[in-house]
Amino acid sequence: MERSTSAVALSRERIITEALALADEQGLHGVSMQQVARRLGVGTMTLYTYVSGKDDMLDGMATCAHGMIELPPPGLGWEDTVRMMARSLRSASQRHPALVGLMITRTPSSIVALEPLERLLAALRGAGFCDRDVVQAAHLMWGGLTGLLIAEQTGVFGRPRGLDGIDIIELTGRLPNVVQLAPLLYASAPSDFEDAVEIVIDGLVGRLRHAERV
Repeated sequence: MERSTSAVALSRERIITEALALADEQGLHGVSMQQVARRLGVGTMTLYTYVSGKDDMLDGMATCAHGMIELPPPGLGWEDTVRMMARSLRSASQRHPALVGLMITRTPSSIVALEPLERLLAALRGAGFCDRDVVQAAHLMWGGLTGLLIAEQTGVFGRPRGLDGIDIIELTGRLPNVVQLAPLLYASAPSDFEDAVEIVIDGLVGRLRHAERV
C-alpha cells in the first residue's frame, strides 16, 4: 500500500512509525526497507538518508516499543512497580502486536529502551533483594511475561489439534491431567496474565523472606 508523504515530511520517526505499523500487520518477517519505502511512496534509497539500514530501522522500532511501557513513579513499592510495568507491557502489546517480538529479538540500543529495565532494577534493589536475585527476577519478568503475551497472540494455548478425533476414554486413560485441566489449560483469559504476575511476585516475596532469615 503506497502513501503520499507530501502531507507529512519524511523523517526517521516517520519511517520507524510506518515500519512498526507494517510489523503489526504482517509480523516482523514482513518488514523490509523496500516495503516501508513502498508504503511511504518513496524510493528505497531515500530511506538511507534517515536510517543506515534494516538493522538500524529495527533498533529504532525496538526503542519505540520500549518507550510505550509506562514508567512507574519514583517511590512506588516494588510489588506495584512489577504490576504496573507488567500491565503496561500487556496493554502496549495489544495496541502493537509487533512490540513483544521486537523486545525479545533486539538488544536494547538506547537509553529510552533501557529505562523500563532501570526502573525495575532500582525498585528491586531498593527493596533489599541481592543483586543476583534482582537480575534473575528481571529475566523472569521479561522472558516469562513476554512468552505469555506471545502465546496470547498466537493462540498456542488453544486446544492442540492432536487431540481432535481421539476417543475421550483413551484420552482420559493416557492423559488424565490434560483432560481434567483442559477447561483452564486451553481457555486463556485476561486474568491468566494477572495471575502469572502475582505468582512472580509471590515467588519474590518468598525469596526475600528467605534471605532475611539467613
